[in-house]
Amino acid sequence: MASLALKNILSLFEHEVFSKHAELRARVASSIIELLREQCNTRFFTTSGSEDAEQGTCRLTTGETGVYAFEPLISPEQAQQIAEENKKGSIGFFSRLIYRPKPEEIQLIFCEQRLHPFWQIECEASLDYLRSRPLSLDLEDQVCEIKIGDQVFKSAKKRVDITVEERCHAKQLISRSVDATTGMQADFSATIERGKARALIIEKPDKDGFRIIPARIRASILVRDIIFEFMKPIKALEIIAQGLNISKLNLYYRPVYAFEFNWVGRDQKVTFEIDGVTGRLSEGHSAADKSSETLSEANLFDIGADALGLIIPGGEIAAKLAAAFLGKKK
Repeated sequence: MASLALKNILSLFEHEVFSKHAELRARVASSIIELLREQCNTRFFTTSGSEDAEQGTCRLTTGETGVYAFEPLISPEQAQQIAEENKKGSIGFFSRLIYRPKPEEIQLIFCEQRLHPFWQIECEASLDYLRSRPLSLDLEDQVCEIKIGDQVFKSAKKRVDITVEERCHAKQLISRSVDATTGMQADFSATIERGKARALIIEKPDKDGFRIIPARIRASILVRDIIFEFMKPIKALEIIAQGLNISKLNLYYRPVYAFEFNWVGRDQKVTFEIDGVTGRLSEGHSAADKSSETLSEANLFDIGADALGLIIPGGEIAAKLAAAFLGKKK
């Protein structure tokens, strides 16, 4: 129903009246968003407050957010020396083949400096909900009936089976690092602890000789996954209130030196990636994505469209309407 409603609403904006009058389009889109929100049973608070949890309440708060780049502690020359010293280790890769190469047959054919992105998020998820569960009461021999509230229970087996309704409150502190190109969780704690990060503007494709690898994972994906994982094991009869307090949501770029080696005469290649902060060496990819596409900071940190649709009825429609029309080029 939501998809059908959105499709019909979008068709209205194809009219020439809206295409020629951007301000009118924006006002109409805003009015539709407000109407959708009024029809929702869930109310959305963008800032935390001291109010008691109310029926259908969802609170989403954000604290520290930003885009940062770590300064390299290892020079390109030091990184290349590490790669050359570990070149023999690449023989282990080639040894999976039929023939084993000699060290002198492995030559450096390509090197590149990259800034690889990863997300660091720290938050607390909370949920107030009602659940029901069966409960058995053992009665003493002389008891023939019991009264709970306005209900009277009789039992000849000296046991009464009833269903109780419980109001519960669950919360969980969550901290994780996620590779912003693959969406996989990874441990970047050593880089965070040792490195010094400075604010980064990602409007350009490179910085100080390092090519910026585009972030493919938006903040909304992180929030969506956290909400889903937190709520999945909970069997609720009714959701009373939800909350996600994000204390830190930062996109970091770590310096990486990439070195590609080739087995001469065999056209077999292997790539080393060396973390510019920790010096950690790992097997990497021979050709990182050369796409020049970059996302603005606003788009990277937009946690509305994907995440809110899971916890706010109509929230996804409202967010997509805003993105589709309020952000259109005039």
